[in-house]
Amino acid sequence: MKGLRSPLGKSRTSRDASSTLVTNALLASSSAVGSVLAARLLGPEGRGQLAAAVVWAAVLGVIAGTGMPQALTYYAARNRENRGRIIGNAGIIWVSQSMLILALGWLVVPVFLGGNRAELAPLVRLYLFSVPLSLFATYTACIARGFDEYPLSNTIRASLNVAFPVSLGIAMMLGIHDVYVTLLFMLVSQAAACAWSALLFVMKEAPTRVELHKGQLRALLSYGIKSYPGSLSWMVNARLDQLLMSTMVSSTTLGLYAVGVTYSTALFPFSSAVATVLFPKVAADQAGAPRRIRRAIKINLSVSVLLAAVLAILAPTLLPILFGPGFRQATVPAIILLVGTVFLGNNYVLSDSARGLGRPTIPSIAEGVGAALSVATLIALLPRFGAIGAAISSAVSYGAVSIILWVAVRRAALTVS
Repeated sequence: MKGLRSPLGKSRTSRDASSTLVTNALLASSSAVGSVLAARLLGPEGRGQLAAAVVWAAVLGVIAGTGMPQALTYYAARNRENRGRIIGNAGIIWVSQSMLILALGWLVVPVFLGGNRAELAPLVRLYLFSVPLSLFATYTACIARGFDEYPLSNTIRASLNVAFPVSLGIAMMLGIHDVYVTLLFMLVSQAAACAWSALLFVMKEAPTRVELHKGQLRALLSYGIKSYPGSLSWMVNARLDQLLMSTMVSSTTLGLYAVGVTYSTALFPFSSAVATVLFPKVAADQAGAPRRIRRAIKINLSVSVLLAAVLAILAPTLLPILFGPGFRQATVPAIILLVGTVFLGNNYVLSDSARGLGRPTIPSIAEGVGAALSVATLIALLPRFGAIGAAISSAVSYGAVSIILWVAVRRAALTVS
């Protein structure tokens, strides 16, 4: 990890980046193993049904989040002496969001899925209960990251993610091939992971006093609202393809595409590690932000492009071996998505750079433009080209967002230099 030391700063930062990269690699490996198990356990159709339940929960989780992950990281980094206020207000926000999104999701899911995909409604409704668990893990990890406690943050993130392959592994050992029961196993594993994470967080970060502070709450909500459009647009760009596919195409087609997405995101851990460490460092030391951002982007793009090229060459061989012969048709979408994931990782670094600079509206605007482009291209390409059309739409949208972010972040960094 010598290469990360220069772009991100001091040796402590390098260690944080290294541990975060290792964690992200573990998360990617865990997701890949889970996807392989799901594909072999459920087949293309069942894998598509599982993907539909997961993507609906992910979308509603972002909607519920109202930009809080970014807000909690930012204010935890800038106000580490007020831990009790951050934690207390975060708890109130989490409970309120969880109750509202469960009620909303339960009502809207059958409406959006419609009669032709009614068989998915019970699966999606069941997995909605993962949203509060995901929000809890995300918020505690973000607070720990803002407090500069990267080992704790990474442990919390890893705990929830590892629950995915563990639950699928148990289902496979028991010979269970039912999607509904598999989702139940996943929920139980996630609940256990959250309980473990809560214990670790309390032992490490519990302040002497937890308090509700209206001023701090307003600040969190204000920053979150500014960042929220960017989170929603990011969700549209990253998830709209599978969300629309759950309502427009067969579960088998969605299953093939979901496998392509899993394969392409294997190169994402590096970008995520760079962005994860860069955000609070930029927020805490804005004078050195321009240098940190420039070097981080150069390193990130160099590594991502190289990894994408290797994975594209290996895709025709690896996909059938890993996921089974029934997923051979996922090869072309996976290769296209690899191109898009290079842009997506770059967007992640640039977006967190802007948020660290105190400019959360930059990613909001950029991702908003990308979301509009994503909707237009999906409507045009998905009905005719299926999974390949969805992959092209994602790559085009990610590329456009990357250009906008680079121009805007460069200008913002110059104002603090």
